[in-house]
Amino acid sequence: MYYQSHGTYENVVARIQNSNEGIGVAAVSSDIQNGNYLIKYKIDGKTHEIKSTSNLVEPLCYPLLFPYGETGWSPDLTSQKINYMPYLASRILMPENNLYLKNQNGEQIQCNRFQILSRLMQYYIVESVSRAIDYRLRWLENNKSKILSSSIYGEKQTDVTHMNDNEYNEINDMNDEMIDGERIVNNNSNKTYLAESFTGSPRHLKSLALDAMTIVSEFGESTAFITVTYNPLWPEVKERLAEMQTVYDRTEIICLIFKARLTALIHNIKHGKYFGGRKTEYFLYVIEYQARGLPHAHIVFRLKNAPTSDEQKIEFINKFFHARYPDDFEEPTELQKNSAAELFKYEKQKAEHERYVQCINNNMTHKCSSAFNGCKDKNGICKKGYMTNTINKTASFDLKGYPVYYRKTENDLRVVPHNKEMLLDWDGHINVEFCGKVYAVMYLYNYLFKGKFFDILFFYYNNIIMFFL
Repeated sequence: MYYQSHGTYENVVARIQNSNEGIGVAAVSSDIQNGNYLIKYKIDGKTHEIKSTSNLVEPLCYPLLFPYGETGWSPDLTSQKINYMPYLASRILMPENNLYLKNQNGEQIQCNRFQILSRLMQYYIVESVSRAIDYRLRWLENNKSKILSSSIYGEKQTDVTHMNDNEYNEINDMNDEMIDGERIVNNNSNKTYLAESFTGSPRHLKSLALDAMTIVSEFGESTAFITVTYNPLWPEVKERLAEMQTVYDRTEIICLIFKARLTALIHNIKHGKYFGGRKTEYFLYVIEYQARGLPHAHIVFRLKNAPTSDEQKIEFINKFFHARYPDDFEEPTELQKNSAAELFKYEKQKAEHERYVQCINNNMTHKCSSAFNGCKDKNGICKKGYMTNTINKTASFDLKGYPVYYRKTENDLRVVPHNKEMLLDWDGHINVEFCGKVYAVMYLYNYLFKGKFFDILFFYYNNIIMFFL
């Protein structure tokens, strides 16, 4: 890796030269000084520094992704209405001229260097998002006097910049329940203020939870709780993967396809496709990333004209919530054999039944596991309750008010509750449970962020890929 000077060392950008002139850039490292994240690089034995927001960071740190030394993003581009998130989305998704690869079906598809160098692209995205978070944190730090004066004192403008530690901590104590108490505090640290606009902050999560609870209080308890999981075997995934790639290499494909399928599912639920034409009264959902990098969504909604009495609820559950293994498909009748129209209808129903059985076998049969994040506790008991399921002639409610589903045979005891039509549309794991409980919406926001940095990081990553969708 060599360099080409543009007048001063401060404007040096890594470039590939045709002739060997020695190593110009010996090392690139990072450091934090006075609260600012800096990139350091050496040229001819001299160390130089640039801020993490400089447009030279990307070509210096990722010469394989920027082989011609083109500059990256900086805050100066905001004056041209080029913000950071759409910039990253265009870098990852925009195809390049005359750059093609073969997919796993043997077809030529247009791509870009980020998609070819997919693992390096993932490092690039994680560090780029870290830069974005650092930039936002610095802005909050520099503007905390304005934020605190308006949020705590309302119209009263109080300058907190020159307050002593006791006065500043007294203001923070007014909102102590909204301070992240789990963070590590060092000797030079004060209580941290994160605005409601900062994704994943205590104020942000509390605001979402309060909004959800207000909706439930206004319209009533939810009807169903759904968990949908990404299926790496979807045919459209294979169309976008190169011959030697896996779905974990192409995280932008994961986001694009999951977003498209989830949007279609949400549209169908809201417009009454799956529950006898009933449309939704309200609809809430969050997206979470699993440890292995695949997304799944938790959904809570209330249907219009939802059942109210226990008898109506049981009838509703028996009709739209299934926890049974499909019965064998019946042979065609004489009428169906002798009528072309009836025979065609029979073959169509049989094909749908075979696909339904395949979906149950592949995606909706629970298998207990003692592995990491498995369902078994320290005593070897399934925490999901599948070891205690029993045969039931009809749906009912247990003493805690949870639904007990209709299960006819022993084969049904491991089947995850679902909606048949929804399962066929999703073609992946989709757990559909009758809810009727107010606390379900709190589960959404309590479960999404667990105080871990990477949960927030993946949330930002998800937003980058899905920016234009």
